[in-house]
Amino acid sequence: MATLEQQQKASTEKEKNTLKKEVIINDKKTTEILERLQKFEEQEFYLDPNCNLRFVAKKVKTNTTYLTKIIHTHKEKNFNDYINYLRITYTLKRLNNDLKFRAYSIKSISQEVGYKSADSFAKHFKKHTKLYP
Repeated sequence: MATLEQQQKASTEKEKNTLKKEVIINDKKTTEILERLQKFEEQEFYLDPNCNLRFVAKKVKTNTTYLTKIIHTHKEKNFNDYINYLRITYTLKRLNNDLKFRAYSIKSISQEVGYKSADSFAKHFKKHTKLYP
């Protein structure tokens, strides 16, 4: 009998440990972070090849947990998809408005918009536009 109780207790503790802790961010904090994220986008910091979660969190003055949660909730993307979306959208705008930019090689464009490899750029460009660059 004692072993059955011990097994149930162990099972319950294991379930508690595996449940994700829900991150709750108040509305004021969310609004502040979203405003800073908007400024981050306007200043085009996402074009930096070293742009990663910590880099963005530092720029918008928050922690990585809050940033991830807010991007997922309000932008409906994970962090990497969000940055790639910003970069590809920027690329499309530049291609439409800048004749010189159109003459660049794919490798040069990829470096200009923050990708470390042309293959990665091509993959994300295809994913976003359904076309190869």
